[in-house]
Amino acid sequence: MNTLENSILKSFIKYMKNEVNNLDLFVSLPDEETWDEEKECVVMEKQDNGRVWNVICNKNNKVIDVYEL
Repeated sequence: MNTLENSILKSFIKYMKNEVNNLDLFVSLPDEETWDEEKECVVMEKQDNGRVWNVICNKNNKVIDVYEL
């Protein structure tokens, strides 16, 4: 996992608090990395049929909003 993905994942875990404790998660970034002020990506559980969240981050990779899909 690259540093951008790590940064977003750490911010996501901090944002979600106890709701995602002990889950095996990873970040899926879009093919385009032409983000301006906000970035949108997906955080998913690694297990089959796991939970999926759409995550919006600011330009510093801090999570500002989360929608469970």
